[in-house]
Parts: sequence; structure tokens; C-alpha cells
Amino acid sequence: MSNPDTLSLAGDIRDALTSLSPKDPIHECGSAPLRIIQQRPDDVLALAHEKLHTWKFEHVSICWRRLYEEASLWQAVNILKDHGARGQKRKRDSSPPPDQDWITRIVHVLDMAVILTGAPLRRQLILSTFDALQPFLDSDEHKGISSSFPTTPTTELQNDTFARVEKLDFLQFQQHLDTKATPIIISGVIENWPAIANPNRRWNDPSYLLKATLGGRRLVPVELGRSYTDEDWSQRIMTFAEYMKSYLLQPKQEKTGYLAQHDLFAQIPSLSADTNTPDYCYTTPPPPKTLSSTVEVEILEEPLRNAWLGPAGTISPLHTDPYHNILCQVVGHKYVRLYAPSETPNLYPRGIDETGVNMENTSHVDISLAKTLYTPDQQSQADEEKRKEFEVQFPLFKGARCIEGVLGPGECLYIPVGWWHYVESLSTSFSMSFWWN
Repeated sequence: MSNPDTLSLAGDIRDALTSLSPKDPIHECGSAPLRIIQQRPDDVLALAHEKLHTWKFEHVSICWRRLYEEASLWQAVNILKDHGARGQKRKRDSSPPPDQDWITRIVHVLDMAVILTGAPLRRQLILSTFDALQPFLDSDEHKGISSSFPTTPTTELQNDTFARVEKLDFLQFQQHLDTKATPIIISGVIENWPAIANPNRRWNDPSYLLKATLGGRRLVPVELGRSYTDEDWSQRIMTFAEYMKSYLLQPKQEKTGYLAQHDLFAQIPSLSADTNTPDYCYTTPPPPKTLSSTVEVEILEEPLRNAWLGPAGTISPLHTDPYHNILCQVVGHKYVRLYAPSETPNLYPRGIDETGVNMENTSHVDISLAKTLYTPDQQSQADEEKRKEFEVQFPLFKGARCIEGVLGPGECLYIPVGWWHYVESLSTSFSMSFWWN
């Protein structure tokens, strides 16, 4: 595409921004920032950023969220105009074509607006801007990248105790909820998803995911560290390309990187189009048998969707969720262990931590450690000492009864609300969860 098209895109965004409704909450920010937002979006963005970080997100007035996303779009307009002007100058003096750094800058600005504000009014404009940038990308940008992820499991599980069935229809699954409401692995539910269906298996193709994320420029939140219960655990926002090349295709890093519990599908609708919400999410599940009185659970009008993408070794520590869950495995394999709510006294819930965060849905027990201590090949004196120390710390855990097994590509696991579950990737893995009540 030629650079005048860049100016045309800038004009389209500008036209969408110049008509603010009198009822728009952005006016609550005052007239001063709105008077300068077109000429000085950087200054307005800095003001809105400061306000967003003055209070907890739920207490931030929507006007500051609106101001941040509005200033971000005006920033994008200026980047496009500047690039278009420089491109026209180069065309006159036959200079080499400009690089694509301007695309990266726009994507960073607008993705940060989505991540920090939730894009309360301009989400569709931001998404359409991302779509309009696609033709400007170099198709050979990531030439030579691996054609698939490493999906051979690192270990094999001998003891699989899950109940497994072929595809259940809506009424059959409702009957299971009404009569048993126990965990169950179901095959044949997602085999027609474009994400997994032959011959393309889209989500197992790194180049496909890079294209869907604007050459890997889209920003994603990544958890760094073995588990969110560890002291050295942290989070960082990075480009999808950096995450893929550093953690998925070269997974042996000092810290594991996990794109966990993120609504990647609202952020990148084209990936959502590769899936369908299972009909099971519109059944009527039973209420939880036990749930802490301190936990407030909203009634969901639509299922909550989340992505779980990471290399072998990524884990979700033993925890419970406030909703029923259908976990769909698209790429790779995961080991899953579950405990019924009745086993809670044997699992040592954490309670309130020192910062006041409620962690009662997470166990003190490190299942990855417990797995090594109770396998037959752990016979050394040192291992025996560790096991004794573990049993002194958690004397009731040995009596806890679990269900365990491996979830493979194309399989779905139903996890009832309140059931404790530990999940560990045995290879590079891409899963999608659906919460509903």
C-alpha cells in the first residue's frame, strides 16, 4: 500500500473522533484536556495515565478511562500523519521505503489503551484500526519460523482415573449435571473448530498466530515464574512475537512465561472466530455445595472465555473457581488433577495473605512437589526426608482422594464449581476455558 493510504486512515480515525456526544462521560474530565487533545495528545495521555493509577481500577471514574483511549487514538492519528508525510517526501527523492516501526508504535499505543481502560467506548474503532493496518505488513517478516509448536508430551501418565465419554448432546450433558455433576472428559465437541481441525490446525501454526496478532505486534500480559504462589512470580506486558520466540519456541528460560487466564479473544476477534462456545455453557448447572461467604459471584449473562498458552512446565497451582468450567484443549497436552469440595480440609486453603488479598481458593499444597515425592522411583534417603517433612507440614493431604489424567488435543474437561484442580502443561499447550453459571 502507498503512503497516501496512511493519510486516509488518519483521516478516517480523526473523523470518528471529532463528534463527541454531550452525554459522553469524557466531559467530566473538564474542558481543558479536551481543548488540547488534538494538538497535544501526549500530554493528555500522561494526565489520564496518572489518574488511572491513582485509584484501584474499579474506583477509577470512567471519564479518565475515556480520556486515555481518546488521547491514544489522537496519538495514532499523529503517527499516521507523520509517516504519510515522510513517505511522500521519500517518494519525491527516491529514498528507500520506510520501515514498519510506525506500525509497532500505533499498535503499542492502542493496545495499551485496551489493556488499561477496557476501551469503554472506542473498542470497535480501535479494532477496525488494527484491521486496517494488516495490508501494510511485510508478509516475509517472520520468514523461516517453525511450522508448528513442540507438542510431544514430556512425560506419560500411567494412572488415568477420569471418566471419559464421546460427544454428549445438550440434554445428555444436562442430565449429567442433574444426576452426577462430576468431572468428565468429553471428546468430539470441538473437532470442527478451525483452530484445531485438519488440515490447517491453525493454533498449532506459529506463523498463523503471528499474522493474527499483526506480525506479533499485539501486546499480551505474560506471567513470569513457576506459579503465582511463588515469591519471585511477576507479570509483564510484551509483544506476542517476543513471547512466542522467547518462551514458546525457546521455552528453556530462567523463568517460565505463561499467557494465562487472558481474554485474548475479545482483544483479537479473529481468534474468537476460530472457535465456538460449547452448547454445554447454556445448560443449568447445580449451585456450589460449599462456597465461602466472603466470595461474591455475579450471575453471568454470557460465558467468560480465557486463553491459556504456554510451554511445557507451566502450571496452575491447586485452586478452585467460582464458576463451572469447560476446559477445551486445542494444542498439546495437559496433566490435570482434581479433588472434590469434600476434600477441602485435607488441602490446606491459604486464606487472607499479608496484603489483604483473599487466597482461600488456593491451596498451600504444592502438587508438583507432591507428585515427585509420591512416585515409585523416588527412593533416595534425601527424597525420604523431604517426604517426611512434607507430611509433617500437611499431615492430612496423604488421605485426600483425587481424579487425575491427561487432557489431549480435541478433548474438553468439565470442572464443576468448587472442585480443586491443578493443571500442568506437558508440552507447548494452547487451551481455552469457558466459565458459566
